[in-house]
Amino acid sequence: MILTTIKGVKRVSVNYFMIYKVDFLIFSVILGLSFLLNQVLKEYVFKPIMNKNEFPILGKGTRPKGAQDCDFINLDNRISYGMPSGHSQISALFGTFMILMIINGRYSDKLKIIKCLFIFVLTMTIMISRIHFKCHTFQQVAVGGIIGIVIGFATFFNMRNIKTYLHL
Repeated sequence: MILTTIKGVKRVSVNYFMIYKVDFLIFSVILGLSFLLNQVLKEYVFKPIMNKNEFPILGKGTRPKGAQDCDFINLDNRISYGMPSGHSQISALFGTFMILMIINGRYSDKLKIIKCLFIFVLTMTIMISRIHFKCHTFQQVAVGGIIGIVIGFATFFNMRNIKTYLHL
């Protein structure tokens, strides 16, 4: 953060998001691409391979019995395939990226811990709610979470390369 002094009073003149606006723009695009990746994985990878079968460790690919109102936008009232959980994937991606930004930020250790715990609890709440409301099985949430974490780490540690590639 940049501080300016006006009549002896310090105030914040540029907030965090303005300093890192390119990073957050890229991150927003990555979130959108992750959503599309989730749809591709559901329809063209997991659904053809798993169908309605149950696999050791991975469990079932279909949503649990009684699953309803599980999609953000459901215009045709169709129940989408369950593996992997899109909400878990996106929340894990967001949580991972934000925690890495906080850890590498210029905050006190105490504030870093508080912020990271808040993001972690928020992410876990979203993931657990998907199981609680019977929209997904534990395995579907776990696979979505793992994919999100991998994309989150990849995005964070390749941000400089992405900006160089895009000439930003």
